[in-house]
Amino acid sequence: MVSPAALTRQELSYVAAALAALGLFAFYKHIQDGGFYYDDWANAATVHYGAHGISGVESLAQTSPQRPFLILYEPLVHWAFGYHQHFHLAWAAVLAVLVAVALFAVLRELGMELLHASVIAALALLYPYADSTWLWSTASHAHLALATSLVGVFVALRGLRAGGRRAFWTHAAAIALYVLAVLDYELVAPPAMLFGLLYWWRAGWQRARTRWLLDGLAISLTLLLVTSNSAQKRQSFGGSLHHVHLIADQALSVFASTAAPIGSPGRATVLVLALLVVLAAGVVARALPAPDPARAELRRWLSIAAAGVLVAAAGYVLFIPADSYYSPLTLGLGNRVNVIAGIGLVVIVYSLIMLAAALVFRTLHGSRTLALLSVVAACAVLGVGYVRQIDSDTLRWDTAYSEQLRVLALLKSALPNPARGSTIFMFGVEGFYTPGVPVFGSSWDLNGAVKRLYNSGDVTAYPLYGARTGVRCDRGGVQPYGAGYGPAQRAPYGKTVLVDLSRRHRRVRPIYDLRQCKRTPPTFRAGPIVLYAR
Repeated sequence: MVSPAALTRQELSYVAAALAALGLFAFYKHIQDGGFYYDDWANAATVHYGAHGISGVESLAQTSPQRPFLILYEPLVHWAFGYHQHFHLAWAAVLAVLVAVALFAVLRELGMELLHASVIAALALLYPYADSTWLWSTASHAHLALATSLVGVFVALRGLRAGGRRAFWTHAAAIALYVLAVLDYELVAPPAMLFGLLYWWRAGWQRARTRWLLDGLAISLTLLLVTSNSAQKRQSFGGSLHHVHLIADQALSVFASTAAPIGSPGRATVLVLALLVVLAAGVVARALPAPDPARAELRRWLSIAAAGVLVAAAGYVLFIPADSYYSPLTLGLGNRVNVIAGIGLVVIVYSLIMLAAALVFRTLHGSRTLALLSVVAACAVLGVGYVRQIDSDTLRWDTAYSEQLRVLALLKSALPNPARGSTIFMFGVEGFYTPGVPVFGSSWDLNGAVKRLYNSGDVTAYPLYGARTGVRCDRGGVQPYGAGYGPAQRAPYGKTVLVDLSRRHRRVRPIYDLRQCKRTPPTFRAGPIVLYAR
């Protein structure tokens, strides 16, 4: 059992203010220059204009039935902020800061010193390999779920100090927070199932077991509810095994980048150095006599590193049966896969730095001070590397948004007032600015943006990009083909407009009948999938 750290409101306030300032420094440019992307446009249009004659909430309930909390959360956010996109991005940044503050509070409650807890929280806030969770406002609900679950475990740990009715109601509140988090984003369920280990470590098995059992029961039932409503396709057993290998392999690469964000030391070099530090720390800790404080310090940080491995694994486990797209090295929109695992990876890297410092300075006079100074210096280098990566990613996302504005301005100029009920098929524009960073990259994002552009829920638009994408004509109308398209996007004659916004052409062709349709599309070319490869 471990005595808790003396976390005070004043300390929490100061650290929260410092983390907020750090977040403002890192996120301000994107808040100022970024905008809506991908689902942002679709959700905004659904909330403000409805869809298929039903309200926004009803439509979201049909498209995301597996996340009941999200069905309410998304409309609330869009009703509150409207089309003020900078407010949406500011809110996403606030949620990222809340995760860091909650993580700090949990670490302090577990007995970690102020410096260590603060630095780990700061590195988690700046972590760039899951930055789509604040660069893309729709993905920020992952941070809301993560913050909610962290507040839950903080409440549960505090409840271990209480007795009687207060202990009961405190843990009931913690379980309610876990359930709410899972209803928002099921990815938090596996790490939440491990929180009982923290109860055990903090208060012993006798006090932890009933709480852990109740947690497991509530979270499992909630996860079962969530997954039973999911319409996502799951891989076969063989596909899942392949995905396990892919996730593990890519996670090692993400870990190497987490540990060495500056320069190009290579994955193998980083992994070998990390393994040598762990082995050396284990050997030295075993060889030192029990009374030696260095022995306890080394064993402590080895345990914390192991906890980081558990968190990282728990952050990835629910992706195993999913499509291979959901892998740690997926760029842009997809790096949200690392949102929970990234905290574990940061904890591992920080632990390795502490272990290395303890080994190097163990025999020197003033070893503790020297070790702490070296740790702060190493983490400052990490922070600089993370900020540089954030700046690079921010530039891509902000440039993609500028490209969106350019495309929408061209469309408005080429087609100022489309008729009610019109369907626009847009050619000649790239789907993504760089891999994973969309301009208009799906069947729903341009559709949402165009409804805002013309301030009408009756206008529909679809982007056509990629070599195997286009439109075909039949007696029933004009139907797009390619990834994400099918009969649901068919448009009738007389209500269909082809628009070419390529840099060589600016053309608008209304399609009135089958004969004209067969003659026109071959002269329209879909845009490239990606404008820049990286």
